[in-house]
Amino acid sequence: MAQARVLIIDDSPQIHEVLRDLVLQPQGYQVLSAYDGQEGLEMALRERPDLIILDERMPRMTGVEVLEALREKGMDVPVIFTTIHGSEDLVVRVFRLGVRDYVIKPFEPPEMERAVERVLVEARLRAERDRLLQQLQEANRNLERQVQELQTLYSIGRSVTSLLDLDAVLKRVVEAAVFVTRAEEGLLMLVDEKEQELYLRAAKNLDEGTVQGLRIRVDDSLAGTVVQTGRAVLITEENVKVATGYLVQALVYVPVRSAKRGIIGVLGVTNRRTRRSFSQHELGILSALAAYAAIALENAQLYQQVRHQADELAAALARSQELESLKSQFIQNVSHELRSPLALIRGHAELLINGELGELNPEQARSLEIIARRAQMLGELVQDITLILEAEARPLEVMPVPLDELARAAVDDFQVAAERSQLALNLQIAPDIPPVGGESLYLRRVLDNLIGNAIKFTPAGGTITVQVWQNGQMVHLQVADTGVGIPPDQKERIFERFYQVDGSTKRRHGGMGLGLALVKEIVEIHGGKVEVESKLGEGSAFTISLPIYRK
Repeated sequence: MAQARVLIIDDSPQIHEVLRDLVLQPQGYQVLSAYDGQEGLEMALRERPDLIILDERMPRMTGVEVLEALREKGMDVPVIFTTIHGSEDLVVRVFRLGVRDYVIKPFEPPEMERAVERVLVEARLRAERDRLLQQLQEANRNLERQVQELQTLYSIGRSVTSLLDLDAVLKRVVEAAVFVTRAEEGLLMLVDEKEQELYLRAAKNLDEGTVQGLRIRVDDSLAGTVVQTGRAVLITEENVKVATGYLVQALVYVPVRSAKRGIIGVLGVTNRRTRRSFSQHELGILSALAAYAAIALENAQLYQQVRHQADELAAALARSQELESLKSQFIQNVSHELRSPLALIRGHAELLINGELGELNPEQARSLEIIARRAQMLGELVQDITLILEAEARPLEVMPVPLDELARAAVDDFQVAAERSQLALNLQIAPDIPPVGGESLYLRRVLDNLIGNAIKFTPAGGTITVQVWQNGQMVHLQVADTGVGIPPDQKERIFERFYQVDGSTKRRHGGMGLGLALVKEIVEIHGGKVEVESKLGEGSAFTISLPIYRK
C-alpha cells in the first residue's frame, strides 16, 4: 500500500536498519521507529500508524504487554509479531490479542516484505469491507426512512378519503409533516380572505402562548409571501421571525393549493432550538402533504354542501310525505263518508224500482234507474280509490292464486252485462296453468276493471275474448275487444290516475279514470307488468304478465 506508515518497535538497531532499508522504504512505505516497548506504545497511540512490526523481548515493556495496552486503549491496528524463540502458547496468545502475522527471527527481507504486503492488503480489504458495510447500513437507513415516508403518505391519503372529521385529518397532516422532516414544530395556516390574514388551523409541538390567537398578515410575513407568490420558502438563518415573539432557526413553508380556489393556506415546519436545515427532499414530501391537506379541505367543503342539500331534500321529502299523507287521509275520509249515503241511495232506489213503495209511472221509473246506475258507478269509484290506498299503505300478502279460476268466475259474472250490451264474451284457458303469487281480492279487481272497460267501449255486436296461458316462468292474461280502440297519442297516458281518453264534457262513457291506473298499480306490486296493443276503430288488447308462485 503506497504511502502507508509502518511503525517498527524493536530494541535492535540492526533490525530497524534491515526493515527500513531493505523492506519498507524500497516499497514506498513511511517508516516510524521506537526502540523499546513503552516508547513504541506512546508513538502508536500518538501517530496512529497503518502497521506495527513488534518484537517480543524489549526493555520496559514486552511485545505482549504492548498488545495488551493497545487493546485496552481500544486501538485496532494490524501487527506483525517477531520473536527469536516462538512457542505454540505464545502464538495463540498474540493472535488472540489481534496480531495479523507471526515471523521468527532471523528472517530474510523477502519473507518480511511478503508478510507486510499481505497484512496491509488484508487491512485495506478489511477497511474497504467496513466502508461498504457502513454504506450499506446507511443505504438501509435511508431506505427505511423512505418506506416510513411512503407509509406516512399512504396513511394520510387513506385518512383524507375515509375520515369526515376535518380537524382529525389536518392534525394528522401536520403530525406527518413534523415526522417526515424530523422538525421540532409544525403548523397549518389558512387564509382569511376577508381580513387578509393567515390564521392557525392545526399545530404540532407549539406552546400555548404561540398557538393562542396566532394570526399573521398576508402582506407582511414569510407565510404571506408563500400565499402571494405560490412558491415554497426554505430558510436557514439565525432568529428568523415568524410572528411577533416567534423566532426560529430554520423553516420551510409550502403553499396549500386548491384546484378551485387557488392558494388557501400554508403548511410549514420549523426548528426553533437547533439550526438543522431542511432539504429539498423534505420540501417535496411537505408539498405532497400540503396537497393532501388541500384535498381534505375541499372534501370537507363538498361534504358540507352535500349535507346542506341532503337536509333540504329531507325537509322537502318530509313535506311531500306530509302532503301525501294528508291527501290519502282526505281521500279515505271522503270515501268513508260517501259509502253510507251511497248505500242508502241505492237501497231506497231499489225499493222504489221494485214497486215496494207503490206503483211508478214510466218517467219516474226511468229517473230511478238513472239514480241507481249512477249510485252504482259512484260506489265502484269509491271501491277503486280504497283499493289504491290499501295497495300503497300495506305490504302484499303473497299467496298462491289460481288465475285461471279467477278468469272463469269473472267471465261468468259479466255474461249478463255482456248479453245486455249485445256482446259475445269468450274465455280461452290453456291447460295446467300454475298459480301466481299475490292476493285474490286485488287480482280479481284487475279482471273486473279490464272486462268492464272492454264491455263499456265495445259497440253492440262486438266480441270480447279473455285468454290465460303460461310462457316460461310467467302466466299471461289477456282481455281483447273489438271496440273503439285508443288513439296512438294517448296510449302512454291511459294508466295515469284520473286520465280519460274521452275527456270532453259530452263524453259517452262514465267513470273517473281510475280503473286502468288501479290495474297497473296492482299488477306492478305483484311483480308483473301490463301492456296494451290497440288500433283506433278496431279494438284493444290488454295483457298482464305475472310471475309463477314460489314458496
